[in-house]
Amino acid sequence: MPSFPSDPDDEALRNIVEALTESGQAVSIYDAEDNLRYANETYRGMFLVGYEGPFTFPGILRHGAAHGLGVRIDDGDVEALIARTLPRRRNARRKSFETDLLDGR
Repeated sequence: MPSFPSDPDDEALRNIVEALTESGQAVSIYDAEDNLRYANETYRGMFLVGYEGPFTFPGILRHGAAHGLGVRIDDGDVEALIARTLPRRRNARRKSFETDLLDGR
């Protein structure tokens, strides 16, 4: 059985980013300090409309709450949502969350 390279080259990385960009799924990558490092077009349309930073997870949630974008927060308390969410986000290197959005998605 042939072995496959474990480290993608520049062309493979470009193809991965292109696939993520065109997937229709909201994709974002944050670093260990919760700074946004990548957001595809779908994610930007859901969470970043009119936002100029700082591009941190809490900052983006606060922007959404203030401008009617992004995650539906049932009790309306964005700070409580951030406090509940940050520990879960940081307990593993890779996380995926399903959320209800304010626009019904």
